[in-house]
Amino acid sequence: MRTLLFAAAFLLLFSSCKKDKNDETKPEPEITVYYPLNHGSYWVYEHYKIEANGEESLLNRTDSVAIHRDSIIEGVKYAVIEGNGPLGTNGWRVMDLLRDSSGIVINQKGIPLFQPGNFSDTLYMEAILSPNTNDTIYTIHAQMQPTPAQVTVPAGTFDVINTNRVFTTYTMSSPTGSDRRDMPNLYSKEIGLVFTTYFYASSPVTNERRLTRYKIGNQK
Repeated sequence: MRTLLFAAAFLLLFSSCKKDKNDETKPEPEITVYYPLNHGSYWVYEHYKIEANGEESLLNRTDSVAIHRDSIIEGVKYAVIEGNGPLGTNGWRVMDLLRDSSGIVINQKGIPLFQPGNFSDTLYMEAILSPNTNDTIYTIHAQMQPTPAQVTVPAGTFDVINTNRVFTTYTMSSPTGSDRRDMPNLYSKEIGLVFTTYFYASSPVTNERRLTRYKIGNQK
């Protein structure tokens, strides 16, 4: 009887040890950070004009973005994104409030800047209405695209993900939308935004913002 009890106790201990070994906490998967929100970070962009025929020229224009502080909204901490904007005409100001949610950066409205690998969902959509008729003039919707995989800017060559914003014009002659224009936002791991575009709706010219220098701070 004693032998049976000893054997049972040994089996119970062995089973317990085996279970503990199998139940060891697995390491958390590594989160890829495509937009560091560290204090002390800054990014400087040069602007280029791209003609309809593809000819490009460097504009006498730069803009800067920096993170130096946080803001608390309803108990949630956001990094305060400050800068002088792509056009650099409105002075230094708060441009956005962002926070990291498991590697996906979202703003205070809960809109994500990107979702790596999600090529099917629309991240956000915005409609610009006519003040006179309330009809839709333009729409912008953003969706991840699998390309380009790499981009070269003055700051270097980077592997990137692409949040592509699609700008669509609506007119009386084209009520279903026409003149689709892509506006890529390219983000690189541990760096942030390295390339983006903007333009005036009435012009065929596209302007590009290319990262020329940056610093990623140590404090979050």
